[in-house]
Amino acid sequence: MEQKKIFIDIRDLLDTLKKSLWIIVLCVVIFAGLAWLVVDKTTYYVATAQMMIRDEVVDADTGMVMEVVPQQKALNIPTDGAIIRSDSVLETVIKNLAIDMTPEQLRGMVSVKADEETAVMLVSVTSTEKAQAVEICNEIAKVCPAEIVALTGIQGVELIQSAVAEPFTPDAAVKRMLLIGAFAGLLFSIAFVLIRYFLDGTIRSEFEVSMDLKLPVLGILPRAKGEGARANQSIPPEHSETYNTLRTRFSRSGKHVIVVTAPGKCGAKSMVAEKLAKALAVGEQRVLLIDGDLREGALSEAMGLLKESKGLSHLLINTEEAPDGVLKHMENIVMLPAGKLPEEPARLLSTKALPELLERLRQDYKYIVVDTPVVTEITDATIWGCYADTTVLVLDKAKTKMADAHKCKKLFEELGVEVWGAIFNEERN
Repeated sequence: MEQKKIFIDIRDLLDTLKKSLWIIVLCVVIFAGLAWLVVDKTTYYVATAQMMIRDEVVDADTGMVMEVVPQQKALNIPTDGAIIRSDSVLETVIKNLAIDMTPEQLRGMVSVKADEETAVMLVSVTSTEKAQAVEICNEIAKVCPAEIVALTGIQGVELIQSAVAEPFTPDAAVKRMLLIGAFAGLLFSIAFVLIRYFLDGTIRSEFEVSMDLKLPVLGILPRAKGEGARANQSIPPEHSETYNTLRTRFSRSGKHVIVVTAPGKCGAKSMVAEKLAKALAVGEQRVLLIDGDLREGALSEAMGLLKESKGLSHLLINTEEAPDGVLKHMENIVMLPAGKLPEEPARLLSTKALPELLERLRQDYKYIVVDTPVVTEITDATIWGCYADTTVLVLDKAKTKMADAHKCKKLFEELGVEVWGAIFNEERN
């Protein structure tokens, strides 16, 4: 697990998050919508009555009437508030109004606040019914003075203003729930994208190729500007250095017949074969590019030669015919198109005609680059590999499955076919 962290490509990870932005936005909207559905949007009514402790009390020892200043009255507010919300007061209110609720339930609807300067108590009752809020608040204002006088010794409590109800919608709670929902959607979507990113099983880094697949990376094709690299076009400037390096590698390796294939569906395979042939042709080297895909002829189609009646298949059937009449001269390379696609490609490639044809072509060309079908359940690439000097795998970033790459490499190794290395393609083909 720790080794896996080394393979994380931050740029690719950020690019994946960017491409998954629509998923993130969708999840944020959905979760915020769900929060909107479940949040309490009920309109409440808050009925508030104003009460004040009388300004004078009678001293029990002297019988003298004394004035109570607001600060002294304010000291009594917590006690008075507790009395107002006490079971004795609330039970009396419930009994008088015949309300179907417990004192605890009613206590949750009642609140007491105070103005410290004037010692005015604000008794509030919150309810979804306006009439109920007003009725309960007025009844509390009616019942509580006797309890306060009895328990505190204060002469009395004066009702300044009867209950007045105002509508109230808990906007803060709604906003809070929307923010929580949006944030939950953000976390969920990012977690989803990251889990999919790490569990998709594709090759994301050249380090995985060398460390996990145990193959040397012969070259890396970075993303090109614009539409990127395409077959039958010049080599993009961003790829020039890579192909120059590949040309140097092959010139020193003594390998002249090169099979280019891929472990699975790979949009860059044929393009890499063509660009590699062009790179090897620098310096007036004679280079032959063969479309060895007798099933689809993808390279021939890209080069506009798919409808050619004569090509590789024709030479494999007509073994005595010279290749010169079938070859197509294109820029600085010569190409042997696939020709007419046969019904049984593997059977045709398995005849002795293939190694004999390659032997003849070796005499005339410094390098022969063969674009073959991908290695899945098709054996064509392995047949070509048996007669070539080496094989190169093209691996598409974030597309080629690591399991397919291992399976492909193992298949070649079992047949004794050399897999020289891999070309890691970062293009979005």
